[in-house]
Amino acid sequence: MALYKIFDRNNIYIYPFYLAEITISKEIEKVIGYKLRESFWTNEKAFVTAYYDLDSAKKLGETIINKIKKDKNFFKEIISNIYKYSEEMMAFCSKVDGIKNVGKLSDKDLLNYYEEYMERTKRLRAWGWVPVLVDGLVGDFLTDHVMDEIRKHLSSIGKEDKVAEVYSIMSSADKSSAVQQEEKARLKIILELEELDNYDDMIEDVKNAKTGDFYKKYPKTKAILERHLKEYGWLPYLYIGPEMSLEYLFEEIRNDLKNKDSIEVQLENLEERPNRIRAEKEKMRKEYEFSSYLNYLFDVSSELMFIKDYRKGIYQKSYLSMDKIMSEIAKRLNISLKEVKYLVYDEVYSALLRGVDYNGIAKERTMKCCYSVKNGEIKVYQGKECEKVIKEMVKPENKEIKDTNELKGAVAYKGHARGIAKVILVKEDVPKLKEGEILISSATNPDLIIAMKRASAIVTDLGGIMSHAAIVSRELKKPAVIGTRIATHLIKDGDELDVDADKGIVKIIKRGKR
Repeated sequence: MALYKIFDRNNIYIYPFYLAEITISKEIEKVIGYKLRESFWTNEKAFVTAYYDLDSAKKLGETIINKIKKDKNFFKEIISNIYKYSEEMMAFCSKVDGIKNVGKLSDKDLLNYYEEYMERTKRLRAWGWVPVLVDGLVGDFLTDHVMDEIRKHLSSIGKEDKVAEVYSIMSSADKSSAVQQEEKARLKIILELEELDNYDDMIEDVKNAKTGDFYKKYPKTKAILERHLKEYGWLPYLYIGPEMSLEYLFEEIRNDLKNKDSIEVQLENLEERPNRIRAEKEKMRKEYEFSSYLNYLFDVSSELMFIKDYRKGIYQKSYLSMDKIMSEIAKRLNISLKEVKYLVYDEVYSALLRGVDYNGIAKERTMKCCYSVKNGEIKVYQGKECEKVIKEMVKPENKEIKDTNELKGAVAYKGHARGIAKVILVKEDVPKLKEGEILISSATNPDLIIAMKRASAIVTDLGGIMSHAAIVSRELKKPAVIGTRIATHLIKDGDELDVDADKGIVKIIKRGKR
C-alpha cells in the first residue's frame, strides 16, 4: 500500500485531531460505504505532515460526488446530520462548561467526559468529513464537476469566457460565515465604545495595545469586550489555542479603524452581503437559464461551503470546552496541558486508573513522534522506534516540482495580480506580509485574516470550493488560486509572481534573493 503526502501544517498535537483520523478509518464507512485504509502522521515540535493511502482517499471523494450527483436525498442527509450532531456536541459542551469545580470530579468522571467527547466527535466527524473529502483534500471532485457542467452550458450559448465569474458567484454561500459574524459584532462594539466617555483616549490605548490596566481605566468597557471574547473566543483557537485574547481583539479593532470606509459603512456592507449575493445569483439564473441540475449543483456547492465553515466552528468550540477536562487530567498526571495532548485515550485511561507512567513518553513526543491509523486503531511511536517507522513508511518526495515556474489550481475568486510573494503559514508570519503582496499558504485559517486583507492575491496548497481561502477571498473580492498542492514548496519569500485567477495559473516571474 503506497502512502502519499497530503499536507503539512503547523500547530497540531496528537489530540484532538487523532479522533478525526480514527473516524475516517472506521466510522465513516457507515455513512459512505467506504473508509480510508490507512493514514500516517509525523509530528515534530507540533509541525505535522500527513500521508494517506491515496487510492482509498480518492475512492471516498469519488463515492461522495457520485452519491451527490445521483441522489438529492443524500445531500439533504449530509446537511441535516451535520446540524444534528453539531447541536448534540454543543449540548455536551454546555454540560462541560457548566461544571463548577472540575477538581472535585473523580478520575473515572474525567475519563467518562473524555469518552463521551470521543463518541460525539466520531458521530459529527463521520458526516463532517464529507465536505473535505468531496473537495480539496486529495481531489477537487465537486469543483471539477461543477466547472465542467458550467463550461458545457456556457459553451452551448457562446459564453465560455464567463465560466470563472459564474463559478465564483453561483457557488458562493449566501449566509454569513463565522468570521463575518464576528466582524459584524466587533464593528458594533466600536460603535458602542463611541458612546462612552473618554473614547479618544480609549482608542489611543487600543492603537498602542495597552491592555494591562485597560479595564481599570475604562471600567464600562469590560462587560462589552468580555461579552465578545466569550462569544467568539473559539474563533482563532484552531487545534491547540490559545483562545481570543484582548490583545488579539485590539489588533482586529485597529485594522477596522484603518479601513478607508467608516465603521458604519463597513457594517452596512457586511450586513447587506448575503442579500447582494442572492441578487447576483438570481440575476445570473435569469440571464443564463441554468438547467435544474446545474441549479442543484450550485445549491450543493454554496450549502457545503457554508456548512464546512460551520462545522469547523463546532469543532473549535468543543476543543476549547474540553480544555477544562484535559487541563485537570494533565494536573493529576503532573504534566502540562500540551504534554497530555500527546497521549491518546487508552494511555490517559491507563495513567489515571492504573498508575502507568507516561510522563517521559509524553515529553518525548512533544519533540518528535509519529502515528499510524488503520480501521479505527491508532499506534503512536517515539524515539528510535519512530525514526525506524518513518523510514519504512515515508518515501522520498518527488523533486521534479523544483524545475517548474508555473502552478495550476482552482479559481476561488477571479481576477489578476502581480507582486512579491510571502509564505504565511502561522499567525507569527503575518507581520512580514506588506500591503499589496501575494499571500502563499498551505491552507488559510482565521488567524491569517489580517494578512488576507493586506494581500493583493491568495494562493494555497490545499482547498476547493469550500476551503477557508475560497470563502474569505470571495468575501474580500481578492483574486485567489487554491489547491495548487505545491505552492509553499515551490514559491519562496521574495519571488515575483503573476497570479491569473481567471485561468487558475500562478507564474514565478522572477526568483527572489536566496
